[in-house]
Amino acid sequence: MRYRTGHLWPAVTNHRLRISARGTAAAIRSLCTVSLVALIAATAAAGETKISFRQLTKTWPIAVQRGTSVDLQVWSHFTLDGSHTTFFSPPGVQMTYAETEPRPVEWTDPQESDIGESYRFHCDVPDDQLPGVYEYRIATSQSVSSAAHLLVTDHPVTLELPGDNGHPSVAQAVPVPAAVCGTIDDYEDVDVYGISGNEGEELVFEIFAQRVTRSIHCMAIEYPKIHLMDSMLTLCNTDGEVVGMDDNFQGGDSCLHCRLPADGEYFLEVRDTRYAGNPRYVYCVEINRQPRVIGAFPMAVRAGESAECELITSSPGNTAGTSPSLPARVALSASGDYGWQWTRVATDSGPTQPIHLLVSDDPQYTSDGSNVSRDTAMSLPPDSGVNARLTQPRTTHWYRFSAKKDQVRVFDVNSQRRG
Repeated sequence: MRYRTGHLWPAVTNHRLRISARGTAAAIRSLCTVSLVALIAATAAAGETKISFRQLTKTWPIAVQRGTSVDLQVWSHFTLDGSHTTFFSPPGVQMTYAETEPRPVEWTDPQESDIGESYRFHCDVPDDQLPGVYEYRIATSQSVSSAAHLLVTDHPVTLELPGDNGHPSVAQAVPVPAAVCGTIDDYEDVDVYGISGNEGEELVFEIFAQRVTRSIHCMAIEYPKIHLMDSMLTLCNTDGEVVGMDDNFQGGDSCLHCRLPADGEYFLEVRDTRYAGNPRYVYCVEINRQPRVIGAFPMAVRAGESAECELITSSPGNTAGTSPSLPARVALSASGDYGWQWTRVATDSGPTQPIHLLVSDDPQYTSDGSNVSRDTAMSLPPDSGVNARLTQPRTTHWYRFSAKKDQVRVFDVNSQRRG
């Protein structure tokens, strides 16, 4: 949490603007005539060409491995013909329009179940691009589209194959590590993937579904109104026994950390918890052997300084803690521009997933968790940040600060939005 001081803005001063009108009545009539002609011409042009906001509805595949170049399909309400620029945030990924012939589309009002037409784009992801979810928009000669998302992953991408894979008997075999891209495209759709493992081996399965579709327009599907995919991951053995299951990890996206009980084959089941489905329900499941790094504590460091931070990781059974395969504490340095940044930690088994770190120009303090009442409130100076965590249910943290009349205090808490 950061808080800053300030002062109320002074009252806005009213200014008078003098306009001098000169000219003859004929000149005024001429001006009106020209304006009327321009208005008629503009109206006629609008009648000939419908210009509308491009609503992106689907990206396939939804994930691209960094350091690779692939062709993607992007679906849109209203044509993407003539697309000339794609804007990614954060920048780095490049995507260019790859259709070679014009794709005219007649004007129609989109229905709830309509995902529009698909268009081919070529995507290049630099080798040093940090993995994570990236927002993008496409600019055409007429407008800029709505936002969509693309996942950049460390792992080789495996696409769900056509046909039925809804039962272990027809499961699609996938390697480890992998980024498995699929679609829950209809009601009661279930995707099953086969994985080989050894006794004692730890596997982590994390799905990106809501995080890569949250900006889609017209996501509501037919009654009952169901919006974003609410995923569930279930790992079973060949006897159908559940080894692990997870419903919600980050929002509605699941993450499952399991220790395999025996050598053999296992089956990962991907579905919506409500057994809902929609062609927009694209997802990517990252499968790897490294614990999921949830974050670091403290999560903010003053610019130009470094801090000893504890790595918070997933553990078997989906409990948060520390992993013996990763360093318990690391030194994180705050360099570069102020603001939120992604940083990675090198380990014996490879770099961790990116971790959110705030580089701040304010001094940073850490709560020891004892400030649980008004009497034990932690004192904070102005223009500072405090790092804390609520480790037990029904806990309240208290802070004390001095203030003067008419000063403005801004409190900015970062928690859920940082994952």
